[in-house]
Amino acid sequence: MLRSIVWFGKITGLTLRPHRYKRGYRASKAKHGPHAYVDTEGGLIPYLQHGCSIWMSARYHPPSLIAPESVTGWRKP
Repeated sequence: MLRSIVWFGKITGLTLRPHRYKRGYRASKAKHGPHAYVDTEGGLIPYLQHGCSIWMSARYHPPSLIAPESVTGWRKP
């Protein structure tokens, strides 16, 4: 399961999960695109491995673009 924990600011400790858009989960090299959409969270892993960031959110918190080094659950131990 992919997740990221916010370590600073007003929402410290909040756990973010991949945000599901109508077209699927979204990975991007930059905030304004280009964007790649996948159907499953697992489909985001190859994008993380190639340095793409993913859009993550939490309940009552809008999606944010999160860098691969801040995402846990995709690297093999």
